[in-house]
Amino acid sequence: LQELMLRAVTIDSKGRILFGTNKGAFIYDGKSLTEMEALKGKFVYGIYEDPQGCLWLGTNGSGAYKLKEGKTEHYTTESGLGSNIVSAFYSNKQGGLLIGTESGLYEEGVEGFTRFPLPAPENSKQNVRYIAEDNAGNIWVCTWDCGVYRIDTGTRSAVRYGKNQGLTVEGVYCFLQDTEGNCWFGTDGAGAVMLGKQTFTSLRAQNGLPDEMVLSMCQTRDGAWWLGHDNGASYYDGKTTTLFTSRNGLSDDKVWDIMEDKDGNIWIATYGHGVFRYSSGKFINLNEKSGLSSNNVRAVFQDSKGRIWIGTANGLNLYNGKGFWIFGVAEGLSSQRILGFYEDKKGVLWIGTSAGGIVRVRESGNDFSFQSFTDKEGLADNVVLCMTEDSEGNIWTANFGGISKLNPATGEIKKITKMDGLASNTVYALAFADEAHLLIGTNSGIDKLDIGEYNRTGKVSLKHFGKEEGFAGLECNTNSVLKTADGRIWFGTVKGVFIYDPAQDKPNPVKPLTHLVGLRLFFEHFDFSLFADSAAPASLLPSHFTFPHHRNHLTFDFAGLSYMIPQHVRYQYMLEGFDQDWLSPVSENFATYSNIPPGRYTFKVRSCNNDGIWSETPATLSFTVLPPFWQTWWFRTLVLASLVFGAYLFFQWRTRRLRARQKYLQEQVDLKTKELRKEKELVEEQSKI
Repeated sequence: LQELMLRAVTIDSKGRILFGTNKGAFIYDGKSLTEMEALKGKFVYGIYEDPQGCLWLGTNGSGAYKLKEGKTEHYTTESGLGSNIVSAFYSNKQGGLLIGTESGLYEEGVEGFTRFPLPAPENSKQNVRYIAEDNAGNIWVCTWDCGVYRIDTGTRSAVRYGKNQGLTVEGVYCFLQDTEGNCWFGTDGAGAVMLGKQTFTSLRAQNGLPDEMVLSMCQTRDGAWWLGHDNGASYYDGKTTTLFTSRNGLSDDKVWDIMEDKDGNIWIATYGHGVFRYSSGKFINLNEKSGLSSNNVRAVFQDSKGRIWIGTANGLNLYNGKGFWIFGVAEGLSSQRILGFYEDKKGVLWIGTSAGGIVRVRESGNDFSFQSFTDKEGLADNVVLCMTEDSEGNIWTANFGGISKLNPATGEIKKITKMDGLASNTVYALAFADEAHLLIGTNSGIDKLDIGEYNRTGKVSLKHFGKEEGFAGLECNTNSVLKTADGRIWFGTVKGVFIYDPAQDKPNPVKPLTHLVGLRLFFEHFDFSLFADSAAPASLLPSHFTFPHHRNHLTFDFAGLSYMIPQHVRYQYMLEGFDQDWLSPVSENFATYSNIPPGRYTFKVRSCNNDGIWSETPATLSFTVLPPFWQTWWFRTLVLASLVFGAYLFFQWRTRRLRARQKYLQEQVDLKTKELRKEKELVEEQSKI
């Protein structure tokens, strides 16, 4: 095989290794290499063993070969394949064999091969390079020119992912699904691309959106969409998108709000040319000349009684089909500038203003009165950009100072701000994902608040969605939010529409695997063999190090393997023998300890994934810091022995000296005594004379 180009390799059910090369196919049984006669000289692209034990081999120009019990079957374009260049095979759980060719995907049937229908751009071949199945039973088909397809084996429907769906290139070589369910693709020129859970999908310029600044949204009863932009509005009927501007009846102004009334008319609020009503393919303009209080319109709304309310920069307008009933500060409103409307479950109309907080409209016959709630009553801010209602009847407001919860029955207001954990105090949009979770659209992403826990305990529990979580729009727009019948929530942002799917927003239960990947001495890499005998096969790190006392500044490098959102992996570590407990979680994947005292230690580290699920078993590394020689037991024993021996010698010397002194003194005493005796004897002799 050394001189051949290897293009395919697999292992069959008998344990043999099969190789596909540019000059045939070979079988290796552990002892010898045997060439397959049927494929001799063929350029083999792919090898696959189906559940029945049949070997399928795809070639470059010679079609596909099927080998079973010594028999060979040959399939080409004459057998129904779209091309004789065959590179991939796969049998799904239903037993159907799929064959990938240079000209599309083909399926084996009773009457031969038929093409599997896949959506594709014009003039594309659908050059299939790889086929695989994920954990959910979906089939993934990687192509050279059309990106990758996901096939639902139940419905046989296919979804394509190409340049317009997030891939930066159309050429995809291979597929892999990791333990967390993320799909990885090997591409032609863009490296490895990961497709994780799609909590958010998007509509942007590459999807045909004419303007990514989406200020307002409306879904009509027939399923069509109207989107308001900086310069006009767009209409999407499921097939084509039409942009409406001054060239076809609308103005080029900002479209702050779009609404469909009960008769199917579309109302469009513009900031500069009043309100447009779209009916039967024509636009009818209502402006200051028609009696509207201002051409700068921020909101249009139809209440449950069928009345049309219009909020402008100069008062509130009630339209009766012929004229306008105008309300302002003189009529009791707290502000002339109206930003939005909301009707609660009891039919009460609420008004958001730009300076007067939130206003409750009270009706008595044909008379209207207004009750305002501002920052004096506890509102987060007097600018109210969006409103919604929870299951208990509380009104929630989006403000420039956070969000506020108003109890209409008591007037009590509570607020949640950045100090409590919000991504930003600038909140533009609110929508309930379900009764227990409120989505909060800010200028720094989306936060999800656990309403149930907040109402029970007052605790603010938030989950943030930013770029890493798929919300690349980042900055939401004022009141540009819409919940559809299927439970998904659409957010209009400065970078298009981002759609939140609650079914995809599930905790990541997979515990990360934690590994120690390196050790540095005084921040520098070093030769492990200087301080250890052998390396562990799993980590390539020694299981134990022994360092001299002056090599006691260590940096541990580690990694927590969680691919869902790797930026959100957190670590806890401790140095057993030095730390008393685990240290606080950090995002850095290294830990440094300096001036480690002599002793035996074990470094431990664990990691958690993006949803706070911790690894079960920490990664560990043991080491010993040797004491300096003057702190060793033998040195201390030697010193103690030396002191004892020195004391002994001193004692002996002292004893000998004392004895010598005593002897000297005794000799002196004896000498004096002898001299005295002599003198005495002399005196006695003289006295006798």
